[in-house]
Amino acid sequence: MLLAHNCIYKCENTEETANVLAILACLPEKGYAKKSSSMENLHTLLEEVQAHFRGVQLIQKYHVSLTVDRMKRISQDESQASQEDLLINICQSASIM
Repeated sequence: MLLAHNCIYKCENTEETANVLAILACLPEKGYAKKSSSMENLHTLLEEVQAHFRGVQLIQKYHVSLTVDRMKRISQDESQASQEDLLINICQSASIM
């Protein structure tokens, strides 16, 4: 699952949505594996990937191209004080791409 996580964040082309969906579809759902802290950590990482991917899909509806990795980096930026600042940053970065 960690390999899938890393592969998704390495997708550099905004047109690789199908690849991200295929990777996510192959992953086991939470609760199917033996419970352990490492499995819980992996599922937490994958939930984060899915949230970033949903964000990318939402923004793509407005014809803004953004990679999952870029969404992650923007969301982790502590200087983002509010959602409005986040959206402004996304739009500005998309116009640069």
